[in-house]
Amino acid sequence: MRLEKGWYAVRHGEKYEWSKSLFRFDLLRDLVLTKKAIYFLKDNEIDSEILLDQISEVYPDAQALGNPYIRLKFKNGGGASIFFGVASPKMFLGALYVIGKQKALTERWVNAINNQIRVNSH
Repeated sequence: MRLEKGWYAVRHGEKYEWSKSLFRFDLLRDLVLTKKAIYFLKDNEIDSEILLDQISEVYPDAQALGNPYIRLKFKNGGGASIFFGVASPKMFLGALYVIGKQKALTERWVNAINNQIRVNSH
């Protein structure tokens, strides 16, 4: 599973930091979900990864302004967050469009990750 054209992911630590994502285009990555891992690609090369067997919980969250993101809890007690951003002319369609699309992407990816984890555990 991949993100649609123009949309990218920013990997955060356990705590989502909105300022890390704000106009930091150098942090934008393509996101790929496989049977074993979530990959963050930069220029079609793996920049970082999260192995699915390390994840204990995946759920949607939102920061104070309503921007949704994915929260991941790791079996070792740590965690990560994934925020979706747009870097295309769509970013000028307004906050309602962008936040609505972010919510839809967040839900879709949370469901896909959780489904893959369930499949892997059987």
